[in-house]
Amino acid sequence: MKGIYIALSGAVAQERRLELISNNLANTNSVGYKADKLLFTTFLPITTTQVAERKILPDGTTSEDINPEVFDRAYVAVREQLTDYSQGAITLTGNNFDLAIEGKGFFVINTPEGERYTRCGEFTVNKDGDLVTSNGHNVMGTNGKITLPPNVDLNVLNDGTIRDGKAEITKLKLVDFDDYSKLEKSGETYFKQSDNPAQVKETEDLKIRQGFIENSNVNAIGNMVDMITTQRAYESYFKAITTYDNITKKIIENASR
Repeated sequence: MKGIYIALSGAVAQERRLELISNNLANTNSVGYKADKLLFTTFLPITTTQVAERKILPDGTTSEDINPEVFDRAYVAVREQLTDYSQGAITLTGNNFDLAIEGKGFFVINTPEGERYTRCGEFTVNKDGDLVTSNGHNVMGTNGKITLPPNVDLNVLNDGTIRDGKAEITKLKLVDFDDYSKLEKSGETYFKQSDNPAQVKETEDLKIRQGFIENSNVNAIGNMVDMITTQRAYESYFKAITTYDNITKKIIENASR
């Protein structure tokens, strides 16, 4: 009953998709959150080319030892998980410590795990006067952490220059990357470099909007539709697995008589 394994691979893939959609929906209201999506692929456990080449397999056997029936099995698998870096809607808050990036780029945050990057500009000031995230991590400027004077008249220019009234204090450290696929999520709204790091580059055509935040770019309605579709697909695969299982039981019962 080889079909049960094909149905099982499909069910597992849809379960993964449900988990990802659920996480997207849970972060619909998370400032700066970027939605994820999965790409699927089908694969054969062994190919005719491998048989022709008499390829040695990981378990030490050769392709000649493989049952020909495996060629009828096309499994479903997750090819890769992608992040949608498109701009989220920018919303006015009126809070001078809230900052939104209009265009491509990231704020740089100093965390105990190292440098992280974010689009979430929902900032505040700690007891030491440092500009920090909601997690208490320092927002970085071009000269290190950003410390604001007491009773600051905060004025952030479009290029990220930070002023107390008209007196310049520092400038936000803003970065961009040549290849976003080399970034990895580190928590819900942080990103970090992967083991194969992207090239850091200067930001272009970027504008800082003071008193605004960038909302999550999750399409709530679209994800809810996807959830219903995925749930139905999962149920179909599960029904197929149950059917195969029942057939197997009947075969065993008949054979034992």
